[in-house]
Amino acid sequence: MIQKALFLLFTLLVSFSLTVAAQSTNDINTRSTWQDRVFISPNLSGFDFSNVRDAIGFNLSAGYRFTNKFSSGVGLMYWYTNYKISKIKTHNIGQELFSRFNITDEYFLRVSYETHRLKIAESSTNSFTRNFEALMVGGGYSSPLGGRSFLNVSLYYNLLHDNTDIFYPYGSALVPRIGVSFGL
Repeated sequence: MIQKALFLLFTLLVSFSLTVAAQSTNDINTRSTWQDRVFISPNLSGFDFSNVRDAIGFNLSAGYRFTNKFSSGVGLMYWYTNYKISKIKTHNIGQELFSRFNITDEYFLRVSYETHRLKIAESSTNSFTRNFEALMVGGGYSSPLGGRSFLNVSLYYNLLHDNTDIFYPYGSALVPRIGVSFGL
């Protein structure tokens, strides 16, 4: 069901982008200030709803476009997970370093290195902390929304995913993300 919904969303975004591509102001060659190259991007980052756990994550990235094709930046993230069987709840704070290469105006490749600090609350008085790492590689589709705003839909593969650890922040090695980028 989710795959069909993502495919439908992707198809709608492709159709939408064809109609508004001419409105895009993505060219930085004519811009002279650093503010024209800076962008922020809030994302819904990896969601996992199953009979074992419910998890949702948010991240906020800020980047700098060095050229029309290449950008890099940093991000902060927060995850909340509720393990249904054990009644354990976790709060995950993370950070990332990322680089992005635009293949075309719409399609991009992205790689990021993430570190996560997970606080696991077994009860109201007992908790412990774990650290995790993730190395994400993948790509996505960016659809212009008008001006310097874009809707981004992407899918990543986590090269460091650990299926044996139930507390690993990502429930799968495949991590979908959806978000919006704003040029400042």
